[in-house]
Amino acid sequence: MIKFSKRVFYSTKEKTEVTNVDASDVLKSISSNISSASAYIEEQIQRLERAENKIEHEQNAGLGEIKKIKQPDLGKLWTGSRANYFQQDREAAYNTMSSILNNDYDGYKASIGNKIALLKMEKASADFAAQAASKISGIAAMGEHLADDIGNELNALKKRWL
Repeated sequence: MIKFSKRVFYSTKEKTEVTNVDASDVLKSISSNISSASAYIEEQIQRLERAENKIEHEQNAGLGEIKKIKQPDLGKLWTGSRANYFQQDREAAYNTMSSILNNDYDGYKASIGNKIALLKMEKASADFAAQAASKISGIAAMGEHLADDIGNELNALKKRWL
């Protein structure tokens, strides 16, 4: 078992001294934290991607439905002030819906896309940290074996010469 050499850590609450912290326990804790963070980030990415797909679906459905606002064509049979008011209200409804479906929805999708990109960068950082922790763990394991071998050789020397 590898231990940090006489490092002293103090708890902020109790001011108790902790020495000889086991390196493998620290690595396990770090790896566990990285794994949890990575899983949480992946879950958030998937949730945002589902939301982005739902918005895309709603936008496409809305763009199909918006065309119905301008139907039927009023033609020459509809004349007068009521026809003009109706046509103006129809145009206002179409313009409002068009703005929402084309501008607002695109803004929502862009915002979600930016958040996904940010989370993917965080995930890449967590993946890199996991690889680093794995490498350190491997090095520590090699060090344990080396320390055991040195200890055995020293014990053999002590038996023979002391």
